[in-house]
Amino acid sequence: MSQRISKPHALSIFLLVAASSLSSFVYSADADGKAEKSLIPEAVVTAVINSPRLATFLHPDAPDRVPLILSDEHVDAGMKLIKFSHPVLILPEKEIGSKPHLRFLEYRLDGENAKVIFEYQVEGLNADFDLSQGKKGEWKITKEVITEG
Repeated sequence: MSQRISKPHALSIFLLVAASSLSSFVYSADADGKAEKSLIPEAVVTAVINSPRLATFLHPDAPDRVPLILSDEHVDAGMKLIKFSHPVLILPEKEIGSKPHLRFLEYRLDGENAKVIFEYQVEGLNADFDLSQGKKGEWKITKEVITEG
């Protein structure tokens, strides 16, 4: 014998499933109710900028590559990061201008897994990194897809 689900009940189930699938995106609301993006944790940013595969594109010997500059999109400007023995600069886009910089485009968190999508325009680089969090809280890159455009 089959059971029928009423339309209001079916709608409730649909909304519950839809809401739970959206929970993997990292957004929150500020005091005024405006949506704001959550920032990428410092340990995730550190894992990304220290990726050996990414290092082949950074070219610290080229002009304007050191210190490494990050756009402040998705990144807390107060982070204390080091790359090439220099503090990493985290700046607003308007201050960066045309200087080489890494820009994070997307960040998603789903439990102990994260996805970070970023670009490094000076090299025509687009990257999509998957990371997982270890038992001690450290983040490790599990998949790196880097394309040059």
